[in-house]
Amino acid sequence: MKHCNFVIVGAGSAGRTAAETLAEKAPDESILIIDAEDNLPYKRTRVSKNVKAGYEPDDFAVHEMDWYQDNGVELMKGQAVIRMDPDAHTLTLESGSLSYSSLLLATGARPRIPFTMPPGNWSTLWTVRDGLALHEKFTDLKKIAVVGIGVLGVEVAWQTSLAGLETVLVGRNTRPMMKYLDQVTADPLEKAIRESGITLYLERTVLDIAGHPEGEGIVLETDKGPLEADFAILTVGAKPELSLALSSGIRVGTGILVDSSLKTSAPDVWAAGDCAEHPGGLVTGLWHSAEHQGQLAALGMLGRYTKNDNPPYRLKCEVFGGFWFSAGPVNAPVGTECLGPAETRGSKSIIWSLRFRNGKIAAMAAAAPSGMEKSDAKTAQKLLLDGAGRDEVHSVLFDRSPALR
Repeated sequence: MKHCNFVIVGAGSAGRTAAETLAEKAPDESILIIDAEDNLPYKRTRVSKNVKAGYEPDDFAVHEMDWYQDNGVELMKGQAVIRMDPDAHTLTLESGSLSYSSLLLATGARPRIPFTMPPGNWSTLWTVRDGLALHEKFTDLKKIAVVGIGVLGVEVAWQTSLAGLETVLVGRNTRPMMKYLDQVTADPLEKAIRESGITLYLERTVLDIAGHPEGEGIVLETDKGPLEADFAILTVGAKPELSLALSSGIRVGTGILVDSSLKTSAPDVWAAGDCAEHPGGLVTGLWHSAEHQGQLAALGMLGRYTKNDNPPYRLKCEVFGGFWFSAGPVNAPVGTECLGPAETRGSKSIIWSLRFRNGKIAAMAAAAPSGMEKSDAKTAQKLLLDGAGRDEVHSVLFDRSPALR
């Protein structure tokens, strides 16, 4: 039976950064990534931004194949793990079995599908292959319903509108991207969505989706009446991928339960990224957070246990010619651990919503309908990560940097 010192199941941002960290700090150890997808590991967030334009399967690869070979990382593509025995430290794959010394579960999440869907006429948008298939369908469609008004739903609706398709965007919340934006920063986004020609339905819950009784297209049954379309794209959130952990007896809740160093209940098994549930019930669901967790999990696998303090990484959304930014508990109740109300400061170019805890920045959101430089968003996030005080935040955002005013 083949043996590898370090095995990583999953090749998203957590799995990739774990491999990078292991390759750097333990170059003589065997490292294996097992990826169920058949393309090179890629930046998943690029998919929803490029459906209209189209792409090749490896266009969003973080590393070319040479990187894996040059750094002693074996990449096993298109392989699923069927069984795991944590006590024996073994994995059974479609192609055979192997043993490991330390294992990282970086299995990510999978799209939520809240009801039984009719055959055809719908999809999710999660993988490179999903995006390629959806791009091919655009030429045969006239009207698309995007279900869900979170970040992914907004990005998908932007793509379908760019493709010239009549687009309906429907969700149950009172504003788009409600998890990451407050009302002040969401209002310009709602305006941009409507001005693009998209029909936006807020506070409307989709109860079911069925084939049209006349045989063409679909009908979305909602709590406020039916909606018709040719095709539906579901963007109603994601669920941590737990199947391997569940079948192996590893403790799970909403996600795979980990301690502050990302260790699971199984010996020599860690979990990181969108599949991991941290102390207090937190599942992060952000790209940069998953990257950070992958690094820390790799250090734990090397015996260098490092506490994960779950830094408030940023979320950015570039749609309709604008830039929306969020980091930290933007919508937490006032008074939560002395968290104050939002302080709003706006201009023609950027609206900022800042929240402070005991005089230090704790959360921020921004709406820039005409765009924002990515370096400016990074500057803003650094203030948050550093726990900058109110005077410094105001100085950097509104005095030193004209671009951020």
